[in-house]
Amino acid sequence: MGDLNGLKLSDEIQFDKIPVTVMVKSKLSKTRHQYSSFIGEEGATYIKKYLEERRKQGEELSYDSPLLQFDPRGIKKNAFLRTTLVTRDVRDAIYGAGLKMSPYVLRAYFSNALDIAESKDLISHPWRQFIMGHKGDIETRYSTNKRLPPDMIEEMRESYKKCLKYLETRITEPSESDAKIYLQQQLLLAVGYKQEEIDRMNLTEMDNEAFQKLLRDKVAGAMSGNGSKQRLVSADEMKEILQMRAEEGLYKYSSEAISLLSAMLVRDYRSDARIGIKALEILGRNNKWDDEEVRNALKQAYIEVEGETLRNLGDRDLLILASLTRNQDTNKAYAEVSSNDNIFLKGMSKSTFFQSVNYLQNLGLITLIKKKIGRYYTMESQILLSDESIVSVELRKRL
Repeated sequence: MGDLNGLKLSDEIQFDKIPVTVMVKSKLSKTRHQYSSFIGEEGATYIKKYLEERRKQGEELSYDSPLLQFDPRGIKKNAFLRTTLVTRDVRDAIYGAGLKMSPYVLRAYFSNALDIAESKDLISHPWRQFIMGHKGDIETRYSTNKRLPPDMIEEMRESYKKCLKYLETRITEPSESDAKIYLQQQLLLAVGYKQEEIDRMNLTEMDNEAFQKLLRDKVAGAMSGNGSKQRLVSADEMKEILQMRAEEGLYKYSSEAISLLSAMLVRDYRSDARIGIKALEILGRNNKWDDEEVRNALKQAYIEVEGETLRNLGDRDLLILASLTRNQDTNKAYAEVSSNDNIFLKGMSKSTFFQSVNYLQNLGLITLIKKKIGRYYTMESQILLSDESIVSVELRKRL
């Protein structure tokens, strides 16, 4: 039982983490090499009940005890059950259920379920190979180092957990955490995410701020298949918006000035209606509508909207924006951010970093450009602020 990582044989039999990591020794492996795999909640529950029953019958359990107990048939010649006896008991259970199939069908079921999960990007092919006991990239790394890094094991555990919907057969009552994740999934579907996108998200580890940002990004039209994009309206559409706003809130206005304002917004300010409305307020307050006043009002409005946007940014997003002002290459910016000791940045995952980058792009503070370097592509950021120094000014205010 010592091969079940995290098994606690205290007063109550329990597991530290589920899915449970199980070590498959080389002498039990079909290919004669040692590897790790996982057991989901359904399997862990059956093991727990089985061990509890053995304890009730008076057996002293220890980490050296065999996981599978000998049955009364035959003579005990070995310390542990041989493969042929395990196969016999599995076959008897299958036949007892009225089915006619070989025990090997269980391995085929496991393999097919992981094939489906891999096709949905829930688990990578190298990881699938490793937990199936096949030789591959991960097995080579394991054989060389004799162990896998703890962070890789945890990532594999999370991937395997996502695959359990295709592996387990028991229907269980949802826990409070499961109910929360289900609700989050429904909210994500409601705002337009696809199920395939949701399956690739680690909702278990995602904090509320990151989740709310996902919702805001989608509602605002920030995220699409190729990154974060904002729908650009035409000059006529912008004019209609501003004309309606002027009729509602201004005593006097110039339709010609609004036409110029709309055209310049689309051409020079990414169709940002916030800037247009702010410029309209400035023009109405001054009650001056010539071309030069329109240009000046737009410049002033742009600076004011920039300042408001920065003031409304969370500390984490502001720190990431500051990093992007120093590093155009987003990978370099992430390296700087993830190694920072700041409480908001320390240990940040790459997915969380790029969620924030997409959010900053949606706000119009940056734009991302795909750039080829040698044979590879990287994403570079361009800061769209009129003056990048206002980022450091805002940071100093918060220190």
